[in-house]
Amino acid sequence: MNPHVLALILAVALPTALCGGEPVQLSESDRTALLEKSKATQHAFDTGDADAIIQSTHPAILKFFASREQFEATTRKAVESLKGQVVVEKSDWGDPTPVYESGNDEVCFVPKTSIMRVGPTRARAEGFLIAAREKGTNEWFFLDCDGLRKDSSLLRKLFPDLPTEVPLPPNTIEVLK
Repeated sequence: MNPHVLALILAVALPTALCGGEPVQLSESDRTALLEKSKATQHAFDTGDADAIIQSTHPAILKFFASREQFEATTRKAVESLKGQVVVEKSDWGDPTPVYESGNDEVCFVPKTSIMRVGPTRARAEGFLIAAREKGTNEWFFLDCDGLRKDSSLLRKLFPDLPTEVPLPPNTIEVLK
């Protein structure tokens, strides 16, 4: 092979291989399965099912805790303190974003819009679940985007190998009258 052609092929293909290439769209069956699991995870939040929340949470969250036990205890305490405080009246789900590679994970975002009530106050939250799975598997785990409203750098702490140009869905909250 001509050494110039080989150099050109390597110059084009190597960066793509090292950076994980372009984002990939989910197949229709993967999209449907991801949306169903997203809804089940949201249902666990809405109903205060701490065990289901713990089981569906991506292990990247453990970077912020001293141990898995501390994460589980904190989750159980938070769920207990929120019981009866937050009532989700309605949630609408958008299409998952393309899937991006991040180290050994594949990451995408599942947009959702919720109308909720906290005491007498109603709010509209436009946000998303961060969905991630280990490459080569179909088991999705989730993280909520709420913490990113105040500190978007948390996403890079959770998934340091995620490409920096990844666009995020809207993440806002609005008090309704």
